Amino acid sequence: MLERTVDEFFGFIQTGLDDPYEKMDVAYDDQLGFPVSLDVDQSAGLADDEVVYSIGSFQ
Repeated sequence: MLERTVDEFFGFIQTGLDDPYEKMDVAYDDQLGFPVSLDVDQSAGLADDEVVYSIGSFQ
């Protein structure tokens, strides 16, 4: 299991906004506003570069 901070996920999302990924779907917690899932494909022409995060257990 990877341990990342909420700030690291926001940074990853910001990178995708600054230099757009081919696909980026983000879902946010309705109450806290934190990302709870992140589905990214950085480049349509590359195989196996997709990443999906399910985020929970905020501390």
